[in-house]
Amino acid sequence: MGLQGQLTKDKFGYSIPVNAPMYKPFPVNYKDAEVLSITYLTDPKAASKLLPDQLELADVPAPKPAAIAVAIFAHYPSSTVGEYEEVAQVLSCTYKPRSGESRQVLYAVNFHVTTDEAMTAGREIAGFPKKIGRIRFKSGETYRSSLERPAKTQICSCKFTRGKRIKNLKITDVKEYVSLRVIPNPEKQAEPSLCQLVGSYWELGPGKYWNGNAKLKINGSSKADPYHLLPVHQVVADRCVLFKGKMSAKGISFVQNL
Repeated sequence: MGLQGQLTKDKFGYSIPVNAPMYKPFPVNYKDAEVLSITYLTDPKAASKLLPDQLELADVPAPKPAAIAVAIFAHYPSSTVGEYEEVAQVLSCTYKPRSGESRQVLYAVNFHVTTDEAMTAGREIAGFPKKIGRIRFKSGETYRSSLERPAKTQICSCKFTRGKRIKNLKITDVKEYVSLRVIPNPEKQAEPSLCQLVGSYWELGPGKYWNGNAKLKINGSSKADPYHLLPVHQVVADRCVLFKGKMSAKGISFVQNL
């Protein structure tokens, strides 16, 4: 007879592959991060179709109905999941838990990164819908960044000209993200093995902020990477910022089974 396997559950690493885990648990810590956040108004009907029904779009005091979206372009030169770039598209909304007070969160719609470690950690721990893409990020007085997927097919891009330093912001800024974590069922396609809303806390700082003049472009109509479903109606000029400094994915704030 052959030898029986000796790998038991108590010997598993934190993540797959269990004999050589790809990533460690939260927190994930970053140094010298550069993050561009470009807030813009988009179509509320289109946004509501992408939002789980446990969430509600943030109110917008505008002449006509609108939803608030944020495009994020980032360079992380040093982190506990390595160096990588990221592009993301999120919606500003309200989470209403089954008990307790509602709170403002950012819902993750589209995410792309440049390494498998950053992708799998984000997807498997917190449910961020991360994919691998080709991301360019150029720093300077004028920042330029873009996402291509596949290479030479541009999905979105931005240009940010740095303005004045913002001195009245808090040294640290804590944001709560919500993602939809889904694990497919190998036997029943219509019934996921796991379906959860997952909240996670992210802390920016200590660091520095600048405002600036931002231009955002969403190109094409990629079915695989549908950033175009949240079109740019208007960039919100006073809510386009550059952050430089330390950052941390602090941990999970809640898990709600659906």
